[in-house]
Amino acid sequence: MDDSFNIKQDLSLSELYKVNLIFLFRNKKYRRIYYFILIGGIVLTFSEFLSSKPHWINAIGTFLIGVFFPLLFVVAGTLLLCVIFYYIKPSSHKGSYVFNQWGMYKIIDKAEYSNPWKNFTRWEETRSFIFLYISENNAHVIPKRNLDKEELDRFKRFLVEKFGLFS
Repeated sequence: MDDSFNIKQDLSLSELYKVNLIFLFRNKKYRRIYYFILIGGIVLTFSEFLSSKPHWINAIGTFLIGVFFPLLFVVAGTLLLCVIFYYIKPSSHKGSYVFNQWGMYKIIDKAEYSNPWKNFTRWEETRSFIFLYISENNAHVIPKRNLDKEELDRFKRFLVEKFGLFS
């Protein structure tokens, strides 16, 4: 059995956006900040209802400002940054990976990067991607669409051999 995999990485704009949202909402610091803003918005909304003369419009406005707008800011801001990044540095999310018994070798544009398996902490599979983590918030993204079913199954068995099942 050949334990070497050559996998192309060519993230589309929508995939880049999806990956960034995944990492953004999995980041503990960002989640805590968002929860703090969310709780603040909910508290302000309830305080408006508990006032002597509650104004429904003020309560709804406070709710929107405290809850909806931060979420909109995060989602729209991430989209804007992804669009800018996608068109300014198009080669940064297009390249190829080579995985073998030693580790990973990545080629992007004119840059080459290698990392032995001992530097990886875990792997995770989603519906569209395989993430190979080198730290809590830093992972290499493998689009599953670039592998046929048989090669994807072989690659997952290879990762299980290296890390265990979803380490």
